[in-house]
Amino acid sequence: MAISTSKTISTSQFITKVIFPCIFLLSGLSISLALIDGTVKISNKSSKTTTSPPISSHTAPFITRELHKIISLDDNHDQLVIDQSGSTILCLTKSTNSSNFYLSYDEGSTYHKIHGLQVNDSQKAVVSSFFHHPTIPGHIILTDVNNKLIFVSSRAGQEFEKIKVSFKPSLIVYSPYSVNWIAAYDEDDGFLQIWISSDGGFNWHAVTENVKQFAWGSVQQGETIQTLFLITESRNGGSTLSILTMEAAANKTLKVKSTRNVLTNIEKFILHNRYIFAVRKSAKFGSTNHQSDRELWLSVSGDANFNKVILPITNKTCLDYQLIDITSHFIMMGVVHSDLTSDLLISDSTGVEFKLSLQNVFHKSSKSTKQLNPINQGTIDVHKVEGLEGVYIASKGNSFEESVSVITYNYGATWSKISWPKDLDGKELTCNQNCSFHLTHLVNSTKSNYHPPSLSKESAVGLILSPGIISSTKNASQTSTNYYVSSDAGLSFIKTSISERYFVDIIDSGSIIVAVKSYLYQEGSSEILYSLDYGSSWRKLPFTDRNVSVYHLMPLNEGRSLSFILLCLNSSQLAQQKKGWIVVRIDLSSIMNKPCTNDDYQLWTPHEPDSKCLLGSEMGFQRKKININCSNYGRDLNKPIRSNSCNCVPSDYQCDFGYTYNISHSVCQQTDPGSDAPPEETCQLGKAYLKTKGYTKVFGNRCKQGIDNLEPESLICGSENSGRHTKKQMGLNGIGTLLAFLIMTILCFIVVGLIVLCQGCPCDRTTQVVRSNYHVSPSDSNRYAINVTFDNKTLRSDYEYSDDEPLVQA
Repeated sequence: MAISTSKTISTSQFITKVIFPCIFLLSGLSISLALIDGTVKISNKSSKTTTSPPISSHTAPFITRELHKIISLDDNHDQLVIDQSGSTILCLTKSTNSSNFYLSYDEGSTYHKIHGLQVNDSQKAVVSSFFHHPTIPGHIILTDVNNKLIFVSSRAGQEFEKIKVSFKPSLIVYSPYSVNWIAAYDEDDGFLQIWISSDGGFNWHAVTENVKQFAWGSVQQGETIQTLFLITESRNGGSTLSILTMEAAANKTLKVKSTRNVLTNIEKFILHNRYIFAVRKSAKFGSTNHQSDRELWLSVSGDANFNKVILPITNKTCLDYQLIDITSHFIMMGVVHSDLTSDLLISDSTGVEFKLSLQNVFHKSSKSTKQLNPINQGTIDVHKVEGLEGVYIASKGNSFEESVSVITYNYGATWSKISWPKDLDGKELTCNQNCSFHLTHLVNSTKSNYHPPSLSKESAVGLILSPGIISSTKNASQTSTNYYVSSDAGLSFIKTSISERYFVDIIDSGSIIVAVKSYLYQEGSSEILYSLDYGSSWRKLPFTDRNVSVYHLMPLNEGRSLSFILLCLNSSQLAQQKKGWIVVRIDLSSIMNKPCTNDDYQLWTPHEPDSKCLLGSEMGFQRKKININCSNYGRDLNKPIRSNSCNCVPSDYQCDFGYTYNISHSVCQQTDPGSDAPPEETCQLGKAYLKTKGYTKVFGNRCKQGIDNLEPESLICGSENSGRHTKKQMGLNGIGTLLAFLIMTILCFIVVGLIVLCQGCPCDRTTQVVRSNYHVSPSDSNRYAINVTFDNKTLRSDYEYSDDEPLVQA
């Protein structure tokens, strides 16, 4: 049995849900029934019957709950989809011709079955999918694609209103800034139309057709005006990225204010906050076989101002781009060059210019995707360690089995091999010659093996769980996978006794690791394992008296609580091909039966190898002591309780743009002769500017003092030491401005004098027009720039081939 995935698209990414196809039936299991049938009725904007108000777990005090509870849905549908919106759990079971929809308002202890989802009095609706607002809980839409119906709720499913639409609502996308603006897409429509509602889904208008991809704009313009970015295809096969601006009218109509074409020949795009990335297909320069290459274009302001991203010069063909991480000052992305390898690049502060960070990173073979993957959800084997800035783990190598894991603590400025793992006694694991240690970061499954992805959480700072392989080149394909745990942000790893046959996750803000056997190996389970010492030892906790097959482990409240859910089938009934779903809710509050006190915590300081600091800062986090039976409930442990700047050391710096590191001399050497020149666009005579010495601080580094000879030097524009006298294209400044003023003054005196002389003179009073032509020579380094302006700041465009210091902060 395989697991498929159902996805709900938001503005910039898909919100992943878990769909569980099932061909089995559950019967004869002795369990406690906790299913409650809801009394919700569906109305056409008229009478509404509601359920009881939802119970919020976020405001409740710490209480001890039942250790485990088994809930039978008594449901024989083939698929189950589950997701969480705020404190509400949404659950859909469905097959081809029928469906059921459930809601839980008490963290999965009880489920309300929703009645009244009808096409008419005699026909039940078949719910195809559900969608909820990505940032505002409580707003839910159910779709019946075949019957062209949607059911809308603004109160977390306590009431729904049925709305008939004139299209098949295959996809629903809420605007991230409004619950009223919603886009819909009909995948079966030959016209590929986009439908828009500006009143919460009650009225719909077709706004454009031939749409290949779309997303809501990230620049908010008020409740009545919204923008939509989309790619449309023409009949001749061309594709254009456009911006559609719409306005909601008072009479429930929709007005398209403008359609602006931005870029042509666009394959795909993605929005992330105010960043917009677009992939453009073009003929590779100099290619004799018309091989296609893909350019990346970027808008940093969320509008139509795009610049072509400047990449390192290479003779490799670019097949695809994948975004690994984006912050306010930094972008890490992968460039796919073949089916198995890629390169990691990191940006300057503008996000427009990139340099190489790591070569030959393993890339799970796949075809170029129709859409840019959501951040850190691609097929390049890189894992961002959540909860800490600048820490990433990557797999370097040409194949999955022969890859070696490397780690960076400074946003990819430098990389080093992961330290060799140890056993539970603290001794290094032994291996024959030519061995490598490889952590798996992606779901990498074959018919015979399943390698779960690496796991870290913002709520569990410094904790990393990852399946790992120790292998030699001779027997790489014959290795088994165990989970390895790091509690110090990747500085060290221990090998646990838990194999890849388990689902694992982190709860209670990092103090507890839970594990349960996966259904993938056809092994039933009646117990969970949990660890209070970061995987060094495990305790058993039975939750049923007979084996069940576990299909999913789902922590609640993003792993901050003591509760999690298991979705299961009864293993004893698999052979009979019977089916039915059960939900097991486990709450460890009866074991961790008190909140932790200050005495239960110790101080943990993340740091780089051979240093006491991370990115130039010494931070202290509260961390619960191991094997303590108390809960982190109510504590925010992902923020440091203290932070001090460290003195700068060489590892806090990297080579500036226009410089490369010389390994032999351990220095950054200049590769672009003009990279240390003053910025022509802003440098004015007599004004100071910073001249690089070839080094710049690593992105996000907060160190102070300690090293002065690597810091840029302050010079005066126009001075001999500045490297060249400043000139500004498309205008005059400095000495040129002074000369122009003197010349114009002299001309004025001449003209005035001629006028005075001509007055009273019998000569003809015709005046000769004198035109003065001023010429500005090119810059001394023969570098030319075409400058583009947005956000009232000047930014170098893609036409300039220099490597100057970035001019603006993205």
